[in-house]
Amino acid sequence: MWGNQIGDEGATAFAEALRNHPSLTNLSLAFNGISTEGGRSLARALQQNASLRIFWLTKNELDDEVAESLAEMLKVNQTLKHLWLIQNQITAKGIAQLADALQKNTGIMEIW
Repeated sequence: MWGNQIGDEGATAFAEALRNHPSLTNLSLAFNGISTEGGRSLARALQQNASLRIFWLTKNELDDEVAESLAEMLKVNQTLKHLWLIQNQITAKGIAQLADALQKNTGIMEIW
């Protein structure tokens, strides 16, 4: 799904699918114009998803609110191994929240 400009509406639709999908392991929503609403929906869905291992959110419009939601997700989701957040709008505040969540998550292997 790389580079399709699905925006928040498409991200929210993917979030609904992720809540109940038992076998999807890799998903790229990079270059899709996803911002706060869509990013927060995805983070909430991943709190319930036990199959996704690799998730690319590179080059969207994700901000510190999304980073906070992703940090909350990382506190409960031990399945996700790779999270790519390259080229978003996350500041030091969002990075601090993600770093704090890593202290509670021993499953994640890399965040880019």
